[in-house]
Amino acid sequence: MRVLRTILLSLLAVILIVASVFLTIDGNLSRLTGWYRFEKGGLIFRDQQAQFPKVNWMRVADLHDTIEARRERDGSWWICSPFHDRMDPRAVNLILNFTAQTSLVDTLPYTRELRRRLREFGVESAPVRITLKEQGKGASDRTIARYTLGSTSPWLADVGDGRSVTPTTYMRTDFYGRDKRVHVVTGNILSLFQEGLHKLRDQSPLRFEAEHVLSVSLRRPGGVPLVLERRGSGWFLSAPTPARADAAQVEALLSNLAGLRAVKTESAENVRLPEIPEEDLLQISLSLQGRTEPVVLSIYPAEGEGEPSVQRAVVSDRPAVFTLKAARTVSLRGAWTRVLGEAFRLPVLPKAAWSEIRSRDREVAVSELELDPEDLRSRQFAEFKPEDIERALIRFKFSEFPLRLLLIPADKVGRMDDHWMVSASGRAFIEAAPERVDAFLKSFSQLPVAGFAADARSESERRACMEQYGLSDPAYIVIFARKPCPLRAHVFGYSVPLIRDRSPLTFLFGRAADGEGHMAWYGMAEGSDSIYRVRPRLVSFLSMSEDAWKSRRMCSFALSNVKSVSLRYQKATLRLDYDYLGETWTGTLDGEDVTARVNPNRANYYLKTLQTLQVGNWLDSSDEEVLDALRNPVFSVSLSLEIPDYSNAESIVVEGHEGDLFSEGDSEIDKRLRDAALTRRTIRRKTVTIEIAPSEEMGKNSFFYGRIRETGQLFMLPVDRALRLDGGVLDM
Repeated sequence: MRVLRTILLSLLAVILIVASVFLTIDGNLSRLTGWYRFEKGGLIFRDQQAQFPKVNWMRVADLHDTIEARRERDGSWWICSPFHDRMDPRAVNLILNFTAQTSLVDTLPYTRELRRRLREFGVESAPVRITLKEQGKGASDRTIARYTLGSTSPWLADVGDGRSVTPTTYMRTDFYGRDKRVHVVTGNILSLFQEGLHKLRDQSPLRFEAEHVLSVSLRRPGGVPLVLERRGSGWFLSAPTPARADAAQVEALLSNLAGLRAVKTESAENVRLPEIPEEDLLQISLSLQGRTEPVVLSIYPAEGEGEPSVQRAVVSDRPAVFTLKAARTVSLRGAWTRVLGEAFRLPVLPKAAWSEIRSRDREVAVSELELDPEDLRSRQFAEFKPEDIERALIRFKFSEFPLRLLLIPADKVGRMDDHWMVSASGRAFIEAAPERVDAFLKSFSQLPVAGFAADARSESERRACMEQYGLSDPAYIVIFARKPCPLRAHVFGYSVPLIRDRSPLTFLFGRAADGEGHMAWYGMAEGSDSIYRVRPRLVSFLSMSEDAWKSRRMCSFALSNVKSVSLRYQKATLRLDYDYLGETWTGTLDGEDVTARVNPNRANYYLKTLQTLQVGNWLDSSDEEVLDALRNPVFSVSLSLEIPDYSNAESIVVEGHEGDLFSEGDSEIDKRLRDAALTRRTIRRKTVTIEIAPSEEMGKNSFFYGRIRETGQLFMLPVDRALRLDGGVLDM
C-alpha cells in the first residue's frame, strides 16, 4: 500500500513539474490538455490582451532564416540574432497589432483530406513562424503568443460595419495545445516577409521625431558647412551666413531626412567601403533631445555609371551600410504617357505634361538632401505681427515731413473700437482708413524678398554694401513702434502701459542698378548684416499722400467725451447738453428751454450716427467751387468735447511707487492710479464743427458739399447721408 502511494505521489510530482515547465515556457497548460475551443469572430489571443503592451522579445522564422529581436529601454527594437541592427518600427507595429487584433473567421477540421492538402494552405510549404514573449517575474521571458502563418486565404471578412472587408490568412497555432487544425483569420501581413527576413531591419538610416531635433549640420564635399539651429519656436541659419531660416524649407529638409530609405541594408562587417577622406563625404549631423552625442550620417560618392546610380552610407549609431538612391527617378503617367515621344520632340515640354510627372515611389534620394544655403534662408523680409504695432513712421527722401500713423486703443467706456490716426505734411492727426493701414502692415510683415543681394561680415564691408545698393542715403525709412509690455494698468477705462521694453523696428529702402544694369529696389533692417532685393510693389504702400491714408469717417470721438451738440439751421439753433453717466439730455431752441421735447432715444441715435458717418469723397481743400458753396451753409452741427489726457499717468504710477509694482493686493497701486486719473489729469477741450451746403447739381446727381471748419477739410456727402444730419431729435 505504501508503495502504491509512493508511486502515485511521484506521478503527481512529475505532472506538476511538467505543468510548471510548460507554464514557464508557454504561459499556459493547454499543451497538456489538448485542443482549444475557438469562437468565430473572437480574438485568437483574447486572454493575452493585457500582455501585448509588455511584449519585449520576438522571434520570426521562415524556411531560410530566423531573427530574434528585443525591445530596449527607450522603446526601440533591435535585432539581436543573427546580426545586430535596429528593427523597422513599422514592421514591429504591424506584427504586434496583427497578433493582438486577428480574429477567427473559420476553422478547417483536421481530417485526412486536410492533411493531404496542407501544402495548399502554406502552413508547411511556406510558413512564417512568430513567437512573442514578455518579461517574466524571474530571469526568463514568458510566451504570450505563438503561431504559424500560411498563405493568403481567398475569403474576405466583414470588419463589422457592414461596408468594409478585410483580407484573411491561413494560420495554425500550437500555443493552446497540440492543435494541428488550420484556421482562417482576419488580417494579412505576409507582404512584410516577401523579400526575406533581412528586410525587417530598419531601412531608414535616420530615425527621429522632427520636434526633437535641436540642430542640423550639413557638410558637402568641397563646400562650407551649413548649420541650422532651433531657437525657441523658430529656426535660424547660423552658418555659412547668420540669417533667419525658412520654416517650410527646414520642415521639408527634416521630412526628407526622415524619409530617406535604403534599397539595401547590410551588416558593416560584410561590406568593404572605399577609403575616402572625410572631407570628400556628404555628412549630415543631427543633435537630438535626450542624446548627448549627435547622430552623424556619412554618404559616399555615387557608384556605377548611368542611371540610376547609388551611393553607400553609414550612420554613427548603427553597425550597418546602406545603399541609397543617388537621384530620384520619375515617370510620366496619365494621358501624356501615350504622347510622351511627341512631347519630348517639342522645344519645351508643356506645363500640363510636367504636372503629370510623378515619382515611381516615395523614397527620398541623396540629391534631394544637397540643399543650397540660399534655399534655407527665410524669404520673408520682416517678421512681426501686425497686431503688435502701435505706431509707424514713413520718411521719404524728398519730403520735408514724414508720414505718421498712430493707434488709438479701444475705449470701452466711450464705446469706441481701436482706430488709426494719420498725420502727413506736418498737419494735425486725422483718422486713417483702417483697411488701408491693415493692408500696409500685413503686406509689410509678409513681404517676400525677390533675392539676396549681399551679406556683410564687417562694419567696413557693411558700409560699402549700403553705398552700393543705395542704402547709405535711403529713399525710404520705415520705423515701427511695437506695443509695450502686456502688463498694463486700467485707469477708468484707459489701458496704461507700465513698462516699455520693446525696441522699435527700422527698415531702410533704396534704389540701385542690379547686375544687368536695371534699377531695382533693395532693403535691409537697421543693424542687420544682410541686404535683400525687394519687390517693387512695396513702394505702392509707402505713399506720403494724406488722401491715400485717411479714413472716410467724418469725425471720431468717444461718447463719454461729448458735452454738448449744437444743430444750427439758417435761422434756428438747437443746443443739446449731454450727461454721459446718466445718459440724459437737456436742450434749448434759440434760448428757449425745450428739454421736455427732447427724445433721448433719438438723441442717442444721432450721436452714434455722427460717430459712424462716412463721407463720399475727400476733396481738395482749395477747391473754389466747394468754398463758394460753403460761404452760406444751410446747416451746421457742432460737437463740444472734453478729452481727458492720461499721457503722464504711466510715469506717475511707475516713478511714484517704491515697492514691487506687480505685487497682488497692494492698495497703494490703486491709490496712485486714482490720483493719476482724478487729481493730476488734464482736460483737453475740442470743438468739431461740420458745415453743409448743397452743390449746384442737385437736380442731376444729388450730393452736398461739406467742411470741417476747424481743420478746413472739404468733402462730398451723398444726399441720403446728409439728411441724417438733419436731426429730428425733438418731439413735435
